[in-house]
Amino acid sequence: MKNSQSIKKLVLLFVLIACSLLVISYSILVNIFFEKGLVLAVQHRLELESNFYAAAYEKDKGTRLPDAANFKTFQDYEGLPAEIKEKVGPDFPAGEFDIVHSVKNENEFHFIYSWKRSDGKVLYFVYSLGDADKSELILSTLHGIAYYTIATGLILFLGIILVALLIIRRITKLVMRLTDWAVNLNNDNVEKTIGDFQYKELNQLAVLFQRNMRRQLAGIQREQKFLRNASHELRTPVAVLQSNLDWLNRLGADEEEKFKRPLSSMEKAVNNMKELITTLLWINKKDIDSMPKHEIKVDDQLQNIIDENSYLLANKKVQVKMELPPQVVSAPETLARIVWSNIIRNSFQHTYQGEINISLLEGMLTVTNDLIPDAAESISEGFGLGLMLIQDLTDSLGWHLTVNERSTSYSVRLQMD
Repeated sequence: MKNSQSIKKLVLLFVLIACSLLVISYSILVNIFFEKGLVLAVQHRLELESNFYAAAYEKDKGTRLPDAANFKTFQDYEGLPAEIKEKVGPDFPAGEFDIVHSVKNENEFHFIYSWKRSDGKVLYFVYSLGDADKSELILSTLHGIAYYTIATGLILFLGIILVALLIIRRITKLVMRLTDWAVNLNNDNVEKTIGDFQYKELNQLAVLFQRNMRRQLAGIQREQKFLRNASHELRTPVAVLQSNLDWLNRLGADEEEKFKRPLSSMEKAVNNMKELITTLLWINKKDIDSMPKHEIKVDDQLQNIIDENSYLLANKKVQVKMELPPQVVSAPETLARIVWSNIIRNSFQHTYQGEINISLLEGMLTVTNDLIPDAAESISEGFGLGLMLIQDLTDSLGWHLTVNERSTSYSVRLQMD
C-alpha cells in the first residue's frame, strides 16, 4: 500500500501529456502547412505566368518573355544561374517544379518551373525570394498569425486542463462519498436502498460492496451461532465428566495409587475443556470493555499453567526451559489466563521431542518449541485452532500476537504492552 498510485494524479498527468503533445503536434503542422501553402502559391503563380505567356505567344511569336524584379524566364538551360544548375540537371523534364536553396544566402530560395513552348523549346520560369523581398506587412501578418496560434493553443490547453480537473474533482467527490458509505455499512443499514452515485460503474461497486457485506454478516452470524451451540453442547458432557470425577474422589479413588495418575489426567483434561468452552463463549460475546481489569502477576500465572498442562508432556522426550522474571500486567484475569493457557497448551500438545523455551521479558511472552521435520506440516496445522480462538481475544485486549513458523521450530510471541 505504500507505493499505491493516485488515480487523480495519473489521469491529470495523462491529460497534461496528451494536451502538450496535441499543442506541439498542431504547432508543427501549422508550420508545415504554412510552408506547403507558400510553395503551392508560388507554383500556382508560375503556372499562371506560363499560361498567360502561352496565350500571348500564340497571338504574337515575338512576345517578350515574362520578366520582373524577382521573376525571370530563361530560354535555355545554359542561361540558368550556376547555383540552380548545381541542383537541376539539363534533363530536368518539362512541367516539373522544384525548389533550390541558395548556397550563398540561406534565406534565399529559387522556385523553378520548366515549361515546353508550342515550338518544342523548353523555357525555365524562376521565382526568387530573399532578404530584399521581405515585406513588413507580410511579416507583421505572419507574426500576428503566430501569436494567434500560440494564444489559441494555450487557451485550448488550459481549457482542457480545467475541464479535466473539474471532471476529476466531481468523480473524486463521488468516490469519497462511496467510500464513506462503504465504511459505515453495517448490520443496521446493509438492507437499506443504495443511494445514486450518478455513474454506472460507481453504482455497480456499491451493489458489490453491499453484497459482500451481506455475505460477511451472514458468515459472522453463522459463526456466532456455531460458537453458542458448540459451547452450550460441550457443557453437558463436561459437566457429566466433572460430576463423575467428583463422585470417584468422594469414593476415595484418588487415594489409591493406581487411580491417582489417570484421575489427575482426567481432571486436567476436564479443566482444559472448561477453558475451551469459556474461550468460545467470550469470543461469541465480545464484550471485553465491560470486564474489570486486575493487576495480574504474569510469572505466577504462567507457572501455574505450565504445571497444570505438564501431563501433556508425559512419556515425551521434551525439556521445558523457563525464564519468568516477576512481571505485572493490567487486564481481565479470566481472558488473560485463557490466552496464556491456549499458547502453552498448544506448545505442550504438539511437541514430541526437543525443547520448549518459555520466556517473559519486558512485556513479551515468547514460547518456542522444536518440531519433528517429517511431521512439521501436520503439527503446524494442529496449532491453528487454538491460535485462531485466541486471536480475537488478543486483539480485544490490545495485545499483539505473532506466529513464526519454520521447518524445525514454531514460535509464538505475545506482546502485552
